[in-house]
Amino acid sequence: MYIASKKIDITPKKPVPMAGYSLRKGKSRGILSPLYARIVYLEDNIPVVIVSLDIIRVDNDLYREISKEVSKTLGLPQKNVFVSATHTHSGPEISTSFWNTTELSEEDIKLVMEYRSFLIEQIKNLVEEIQPKLGRLYGGRTEIDMIASNRINPKGPVDKECVFLVSEKDIIILNFACHPTVLPAENMKFSGDLAGAITEFFESHFRTAIFLNGAAGNISTRFTRKEQNLQETLRLANLFYEQVMHSFENVSPVSGEINVEWKNLKLRLRDFPSLEAIEKLEQEAFRMWKKSLNATPPVRRMSESNYLGVKILKHRLSLLKGMKEINFRIAKMSIGKDFVMIFVPAELFVEYQIAVKRASTYRYTMLVGYSNGYWGYVPYNKTEENIYERAVSLIHPEEYKTILRALLDFVQ
Repeated sequence: MYIASKKIDITPKKPVPMAGYSLRKGKSRGILSPLYARIVYLEDNIPVVIVSLDIIRVDNDLYREISKEVSKTLGLPQKNVFVSATHTHSGPEISTSFWNTTELSEEDIKLVMEYRSFLIEQIKNLVEEIQPKLGRLYGGRTEIDMIASNRINPKGPVDKECVFLVSEKDIIILNFACHPTVLPAENMKFSGDLAGAITEFFESHFRTAIFLNGAAGNISTRFTRKEQNLQETLRLANLFYEQVMHSFENVSPVSGEINVEWKNLKLRLRDFPSLEAIEKLEQEAFRMWKKSLNATPPVRRMSESNYLGVKILKHRLSLLKGMKEINFRIAKMSIGKDFVMIFVPAELFVEYQIAVKRASTYRYTMLVGYSNGYWGYVPYNKTEENIYERAVSLIHPEEYKTILRALLDFVQ
């Protein structure tokens, strides 16, 4: 197996709008920790490239631009390029129309487009410098305690398993489902948040560490974090690092031919409420949010999320006119019978990840969200109706089974 990895700084060079929290006002004001693009190149019978970015999302246009540039630079098929976001909520805004977190002025749109150009140029520079060498891959898994929690119901399902792929002391790819949202909306400084801090700990041991977020739509640190600051981010990241490092004695070789497969699912959009109904929901959600300001942080955050969800849905309804369905593209990259990655362009609820791992015939199974495009939240069939994630979801609930069936087909 030929293997290569590298990273490059993608932190904006000047103040820009930030993504992740609709209540944020103004532009960024400094840096807590740098943001990076990281790349892993693997080649056996065919080459593949995995790009990980410390940003909120990889929207559909951005995926096409990046995969086209990587394909052209390295001379490999565009379908063999996978691009994923860590989903930090302390990074720059990356979208300018449908998915932007806050309303953008003309100046803001110009800044976002300038940053997108800078990002693509940095990725081009990154892939031009990789130098593949022969190496061996090993897979492992371990349970991670006291970090991830179900943010809707503290007693709800969580996948505590971290699956990882390592190449001696060169590369580690980590797959774990958790919103990296330790830092609050009040933070105006760039940071990779929890995912970024985790990779920094591992890069004291490996040349390149990549964090591929899982089905984290309903998973975060809401009920495990003690505070919302940089110190708490580092505490949780170190806790994660130590639990993974203690499991290295149980890794096993991963070998075989690389296989790539894509599926395009045509999914119906859900039935949306009328504008009048949305405005009533907005008024009620605002009232509940104001009422929660003196409550405990988890309760306050849930009320805030519900309010923001209604505001976001109201903004997007005007952009959905005439749309009946979407192209929801999922991808599979496998190595022999030992290892598989499934890439999904959305924020799946963790129940999908649990079901996929239970059904998988592969020894090591990664489900990677926020990849190769973006279609927002995908709740699970039994999800409550009155939650933020369901309020802003675009996909018709009857299509949840379609998505699950396609994911299971990939691993069986």
